[in-house]
Amino acid sequence: MESDCCQYVRRCMKCQSYADNIHVAPSTLHNLVAPWLFSMWGLDMIGPIEPKASNGHRFILMAIDYFMKRVEAASCASVMRSVVVKFIKRDIICQYGLLAHIITDNRTNLNNKMMTELKQITNTMVRIQVVPSSMTIAMVGGGGSPPIA
Repeated sequence: MESDCCQYVRRCMKCQSYADNIHVAPSTLHNLVAPWLFSMWGLDMIGPIEPKASNGHRFILMAIDYFMKRVEAASCASVMRSVVVKFIKRDIICQYGLLAHIITDNRTNLNNKMMTELKQITNTMVRIQVVPSSMTIAMVGGGGSPPIA
């Protein structure tokens, strides 16, 4: 009798239209945090990575766009302020245009005088969030590509 009831409910259109939809997201929907493409980027440094890469690099600098979840990454041998600023200028600003926001954690290589100067030159808002490194990537949505650890 139970199987008959289950089969009836599966075939009944009214039962299906009023049933709980299991394909709905478990949380409420939110507005997009980035107003347009490539306006808001999450910036993070991963490393040191052992063993070193064949070119001697031990760190990965990553930027993830909040709107499209596009990932830009570059490896580097050392964590220096100039490397971070050069990465932002060369790999983000020169390819995608000026930024409106940069979200990063409170590391000295990502929160420094050069970043302040870059912020003033490009009129970019740099938002510092004190979160663990891997949390920055998770907040952005994971990027959806293999380089993310």
